[in-house]
Amino acid sequence: MRLTLLALTLLVTALGTLGTPAVAQNDWLKELGRQGQQSMDIDFLPVEMAFPFSYDQQGSKLTLSWNVQPGYYLYRRSFRFPSNEAAIADSQLPVGNIVDDIEYGVTEVYEQPLEMQLQLAHAVQQVTIEFQGCAKAGLCYPPTLQTIFIDSFVADTATPDPLILTTADAVRGRIGTGLTTLVQLTADWSAASKLMQRTLFSQEAVTNALEPLLWVQADVTDRAVAEALLAEFEATGPDTFIFYSSTGEEQQRLVGRQTAETLLPVVEALTGNIE
Repeated sequence: MRLTLLALTLLVTALGTLGTPAVAQNDWLKELGRQGQQSMDIDFLPVEMAFPFSYDQQGSKLTLSWNVQPGYYLYRRSFRFPSNEAAIADSQLPVGNIVDDIEYGVTEVYEQPLEMQLQLAHAVQQVTIEFQGCAKAGLCYPPTLQTIFIDSFVADTATPDPLILTTADAVRGRIGTGLTTLVQLTADWSAASKLMQRTLFSQEAVTNALEPLLWVQADVTDRAVAEALLAEFEATGPDTFIFYSSTGEEQQRLVGRQTAETLLPVVEALTGNIE
């Protein structure tokens, strides 16, 4: 795959030379020709060779692997499950590297081999995942779809409980992993948290509405770790609900004790398009 790069950069540079002496413009034109010829000589790998994909299934657990090649990277924000999000109970990615990217600005990427851990909520025949990557030399590939065919397994039919985590890194590892996510900051010493556990989350309508979401309870009961968790999510205390899109952007935030009347409209608005 041979593509000419730097065209936009060179065009901007060219505009900056207008009005300069003829000698300087001639020097720039020579440089333009030299860089253009070099860019034409770059060979880019096809997407399946730049990001070789494999997976392993152990019952309801999937490990998805991309052997990211040197000189290439995957965007964390690109992972999506366009037709199977409701079938995924949990999705986890490691911390990546922060780069200043020409496409998305400051963003998180993976420049090394990557593994994504999935937990299936129920039996499905296949799972399709979308991802996108770039070459550091300047080529961005279009989003790519990869279909995984699932072996049969015995699904857990019980209503899933929230995923309870106690560290900022563990919670962040679930945000922007292809699933619409609710992060609920909670604490055993909070009267509102205890009341919502008994009266709100015991309602079938509420648990059914939350089922399509990756529901994470960030437990700030231990004051030794609470400070880091609260700072990470810019929260003043427990009883904070933060909703994230599948690509990790914060969509809405609710603070304080919630009821079915205040929580359900938000959840239903965010999960209405989840398949």
